[in-house]
Amino acid sequence: RIRTPFHINLKFNVPKEKMKLTQTKWVAQQLRANGSITRNECLREYISRLASIINRLENDGWIIRGEYVPVITKFGKGKDYKYTAFNIPAEV
Repeated sequence: RIRTPFHINLKFNVPKEKMKLTQTKWVAQQLRANGSITRNECLREYISRLASIINRLENDGWIIRGEYVPVITKFGKGKDYKYTAFNIPAEV
């Protein structure tokens, strides 16, 4: 293997307990526990494709609705996108 100046060795300091779940399983777990999840919650957990995960869950029988909700940030008023689960299948 040839090393070039462009070779980057990335190491992330992610706790091992967070690495045990897939992103889909983590989102499903949060929906089961809280009934809803926001895009900003997922971004804090390094999950950037929440809509794709929600689509996958809906294909598995979940009924999930999304809406914009107002939030207060350090920059003033803003919006976040919140998904709420209405039909949560039993864990398999």
